[in-house]
Amino acid sequence: MAKNFGYIDILGRPWHLYGFMEAAENVAILDKASGLYLPPTELVTSSGAWQIGSTPRKTIEDERKVGLLIGTRGATEDIHDEVESAWWDGWSTERAGRFTASKGSGPYRWLDIRKSKNPPSEWSIAPDVNNFMEHDMELVACNPAWQAGMREDEQVVSGQRIFELTNPTDRPLWPIILGTPGSTWEIQDGTTSRMVKMPALNQNWKL
Repeated sequence: MAKNFGYIDILGRPWHLYGFMEAAENVAILDKASGLYLPPTELVTSSGAWQIGSTPRKTIEDERKVGLLIGTRGATEDIHDEVESAWWDGWSTERAGRFTASKGSGPYRWLDIRKSKNPPSEWSIAPDVNNFMEHDMELVACNPAWQAGMREDEQVVSGQRIFELTNPTDRPLWPIILGTPGSTWEIQDGTTSRMVKMPALNQNWKL
């Protein structure tokens, strides 16, 4: 599980919401976060009139719906107003920001996420006195999978070389191959296993 959660808003500004540097921008996740763990997956089945049980057909994975209870604060009323304005400027239903998760200060995973609608923002306490507000936010990640970027493996090759690729996830992966000019390359097709001869190129290439 992640120890740190953050948000990079649509303006490119970071918000530390939980864990490392939590509430550094005066915004934090309170006691509620839903939809962050397992993706919304459902198995569709069918059954005949006289069939016992059912037959599995396909798995549907819908958009990921995320719920966050967010608190904003400020040392003064004016600072709190500025925090509120900046926080909502960083969200949109038209553009996605990036919700991040990490275990430390190293690599992180992310969801491209946006508002599904504006929260009701009920005043449970006097925000002008306490300089604090709660927002029960409903968010959506149209791509439900956590992303983790690319892993690089640089190799110097001459002649024939076989690379074994492994997939540690339950998601489809594919290689991106970068090559140098001046040689003729043959690369194995991933679906038919046949060797595909590439034309000689006079510049770096990417497959």
